[in-house]
Amino acid sequence: MSFHNYGSTDVSRCPLCSKSALAKTKAGISVCKDHTSFEFPDLKCTCKESMSLKEGRYGPFCLCSRCGIMNLRKALEVNNVNLTSFNTNKQEILVDAKNAHLFGLR
Repeated sequence: MSFHNYGSTDVSRCPLCSKSALAKTKAGISVCKDHTSFEFPDLKCTCKESMSLKEGRYGPFCLCSRCGIMNLRKALEVNNVNLTSFNTNKQEILVDAKNAHLFGLR
């Protein structure tokens, strides 16, 4: 739970890459503009029951008919879904000897 000053707003974050969530998927989950076409896989609970994906006041979560509520990150971890493969922020930069001083490597 976060506390805000008067007049401030709470910006929700994309569950896949932690950017500002400005759009929604077909399932109604708030995500960033890069992941609007992303479809969440069918998630199973630890009790092997199917989980439904919901969006709540504090962000997305999964609901199991037997166990109850589970955080989306934990549900993805239990189902062995690797979130780093969906992260589009990381870029590989090749630095040669001529440009090393630009990156503070010399």
